[in-house]
Amino acid sequence: MNFLKKLALSKNAQQTIQVTADPVFTLTTSQEDEKNVARFLYKRDIDDHTDLIALSLRFWDQTSSLDNWLPRIAEELNRYLAEHENSQLILLPFQSDPNNPYTDDLAILKHLYQFLSNTWRVHLIEQSISPQFAQTLLQKCDVVVGMRLHSLILAINTGTPVIALPYDPKVASLMKEAGVEEYSCQSISPQPEELTKLIDRAIKNRADLKKKLQTFASQKKVLALENVNLAINTLNQSQRTPITFAQDFAFQTLLQLEKVDEEQEQAQVKNEATIQRIHQLEAQSAQLAEIQSSKFWKLAKLYYRIAQDSPLKFLYQFLTVVRYEGFISALKKSYQGVVKRLQFKQKTTFKVSYVDESSIDATQVLQQVIRNLNDRKLKGIFVVTSAFPFDEFYNQRVINLAKFLSAENWGVIFVAWRWSKDEKMLGIGQEVYKNIFQIPVDMFLENQIEMSGVVAEKKYFVIQFPHPEFFYQCIKFGKI
Repeated sequence: MNFLKKLALSKNAQQTIQVTADPVFTLTTSQEDEKNVARFLYKRDIDDHTDLIALSLRFWDQTSSLDNWLPRIAEELNRYLAEHENSQLILLPFQSDPNNPYTDDLAILKHLYQFLSNTWRVHLIEQSISPQFAQTLLQKCDVVVGMRLHSLILAINTGTPVIALPYDPKVASLMKEAGVEEYSCQSISPQPEELTKLIDRAIKNRADLKKKLQTFASQKKVLALENVNLAINTLNQSQRTPITFAQDFAFQTLLQLEKVDEEQEQAQVKNEATIQRIHQLEAQSAQLAEIQSSKFWKLAKLYYRIAQDSPLKFLYQFLTVVRYEGFISALKKSYQGVVKRLQFKQKTTFKVSYVDESSIDATQVLQQVIRNLNDRKLKGIFVVTSAFPFDEFYNQRVINLAKFLSAENWGVIFVAWRWSKDEKMLGIGQEVYKNIFQIPVDMFLENQIEMSGVVAEKKYFVIQFPHPEFFYQCIKFGKI
């Protein structure tokens, strides 16, 4: 109203003007939004113990150039993430338009991402999301840093503490009206430690801020609902003329055309994604075919076939011991091995065999392994990766580790390497030794989500060789 007075309108004109509130203050969310956000956070290993910060930026170069203020914000965020190891950052675009850089928040956030360190704790949302999803996600955050007015409003709706980067008077005005103007930066180019100190203070005072913001949001919601009443009254007072058949036909035709355009656009996007995926698979297939046709590949396969699957493997093991321990030691171990095998044939109850993998469900195999281990009274579960299939009589470190864990009453999921699914493996999904179950690496990686079924309190993951999927699964396994 003060602004209207400054326009020097007449009293009659001022009396006909009613100030309401932004309709976004009436936005509500559902349980489905809660589930979608929970899945989003779970996939990114973000739990309730994480201090979660959301950031919303937009293009702006009128008060300060982009090359000036964007690195300043990145510097502040890098400082905060370095000082707070339990914090993670979500980059949340509110508009995405590749054809217009001035309204493409995603492009600005991608630019910012290049300046950030600790990027494994930074999550850039690139897909399109609904306002309801955004509001539910902001509710899970500990603080929201925003340029966009509606990023602040959505956060206020949920009582999440807000810090404003005031690029426009409307942002500063909202913060002042909400009674939290002290949580606004002086400009979109924060002074050194200005933003980090505001984030610390907002998280520290979040309980008081939540009450204040929720009270303000409730007041604004009442005013925002007045927009509906005003619109209905305006329509009721307007003169209505019947719609002609031609007008109704044209309107319905436009609706159908709009629907067809939308479906065609969605189909085109899916088609382009499919074509791109096909090209990637073709490139990978060509690369794999080139490797498999090489002399080195054929020689390697022959080597492993001789060393592992033929009777010559015993000679290979004997010569390996001779090389490292001497001929006498090799003879002793060979004799001990023969004795063990004879005893094993008499005593063992673990009959392993080859299975027809085309007739089994890999997911069910891993689920059954986990059920078998869950049903036993064990100290806990070890997942052990190995470059070799399990062989009780093969003197190899990982195999010896698995046997030691078995003797100490630990359950073991023995993940054995193979180059492709075409390679046969003995004992898939079977108990190859007491409390040791063997799974090929491809079956394990394709069904990682099933590891959530492990109920043991103590869970450990032993990685023998550096495969990126193993490190990811190792982190996940510790949080199940």
